[in-house]
Amino acid sequence: MQRLWLIVIFAMVIVSPQLATSADKPPFVLKDSGFQTSSQHRLYWLDNDRVMFTGYEINLENIDKRGQYAREQNIYIWDTRENQRTVYVKNASLGCYFRGYIGYSISEGPSKKGPMGEERTYLDVHYSKETWEGEPPEWEEGVKHHPITCKAYHSRGLRGDYVELLPEHGYLDVRRPRDLQSGKDLAVLWHRPGTSYAIPLPILKSEVDPSHIHYITFLDSYFMYGWNNIAKREVVQPQTYWFMKPDGSVTRHEVLGHFGGWTNATPTQKGLFVITNAINVHKSLDPGDAGAYWVHQNQLQKISGGMIASFTASPDGCKVAFVRDPFDAKNRELRITLNIIDVCKGT
Repeated sequence: MQRLWLIVIFAMVIVSPQLATSADKPPFVLKDSGFQTSSQHRLYWLDNDRVMFTGYEINLENIDKRGQYAREQNIYIWDTRENQRTVYVKNASLGCYFRGYIGYSISEGPSKKGPMGEERTYLDVHYSKETWEGEPPEWEEGVKHHPITCKAYHSRGLRGDYVELLPEHGYLDVRRPRDLQSGKDLAVLWHRPGTSYAIPLPILKSEVDPSHIHYITFLDSYFMYGWNNIAKREVVQPQTYWFMKPDGSVTRHEVLGHFGGWTNATPTQKGLFVITNAINVHKSLDPGDAGAYWVHQNQLQKISGGMIASFTASPDGCKVAFVRDPFDAKNRELRITLNIIDVCKGT
């Protein structure tokens, strides 16, 4: 049954190269928080209603002789149900979060990490010699922060050669042949925990971009895709996506997109949330076709124009939080804000 609705969600979508969109009223809720948000830091959902982000407290009354205003960077939690914003850590920037475990940097102090409410600095851990359960000491050689769990782990090698999955799911070997002229195109290899052999997946290493392999909570699957390098604007060809379950089973899906493929994407309960950075290169600060789009039931609908920075889907797959930069000729800095789309609630 689960595979059936996945196929329905990712049924082939045919759109024009100019990103033509449906004229119907969008059947989703779109909300702009109005909160000034950093476009350089990632977003994380604490649950299905609260999203954590790095943002700013701006004082327009305190402007210096150069016209610069005072700005305080903090880590905030936005309760989208109550539309309330609270400060979690002042003068800090969010680094990572996963299932109650957090890591962040302090503007004038050491970084902290650990379960929320119990964070400690590197020196705290070093001198106490007390590490969090299941984590190796951070001062050991080769210990880094896990890209999903945020916790310390023993790194396997050069970044780009391996993609870490959740520890209980193993990792992927995406190393390309050293001799790129050999013409060999190898399969992505899955290393399952507790085994000494690798399992080839029905995905070629040239087909997937290692930076576009993401764990999707509501599907309990890894969503992965690559790039379509199409030179001509009038050309439309399928963009391929894969889902890998923790047991190693893989399903393949195709969606027709505009030239060059999508810049980034994430699945939701109802369709795909996709972004493109196809700005108008012939005019300064013209967003052009850049923005967020929703692909659902053979329709492509534009959600919001501008440059989309960080984005992430809620654990239940109903909401997507994203940072929008209008990328126009007006004063943009105060208008880079956090937005959400709820595809499970119609307008």
